Amino acid sequence: MAGYWKFLIGMAAVAAGISGSYLLGDYRGYHRSFSARTNDCVYGGTLEVESHLSALKNFRAGKTAEGIETIEARLDSQLLLMDPQHQFQPLNAITLAQIQKTIQNARAYRLAHPRKSKRSGIDTLVSDLFKRN
Repeated sequence: MAGYWKFLIGMAAVAAGISGSYLLGDYRGYHRSFSARTNDCVYGGTLEVESHLSALKNFRAGKTAEGIETIEARLDSQLLLMDPQHQFQPLNAITLAQIQKTIQNARAYRLAHPRKSKRSGIDTLVSDLFKRN
């Protein structure tokens, strides 16, 4: 009978060890994933601020065309990141609706203010995005 209890206690210890390792690994994986997403968001935010600063400096220096081009180029880059055809993570309905609204507003803006940039490949991708949505 003593061997039976030792066996049960040993199996419980093994199960607890496996569970603990799993939970610790899951926590570490979640923390790393969360940290990576946070860094991506903050880094993207810094690029936005830099873009805005560049446009503002151009406007204040009287270089309106350069300021507009800075904003237009950033608009193109952001639109391509929103392309529903290239989303890697599932998005909720509210986010998808906002993406569609933003793309429609950008399309209306571009119809009123057409432009050709020095980045013809990007121009083509944005044009294709507008055609699909």
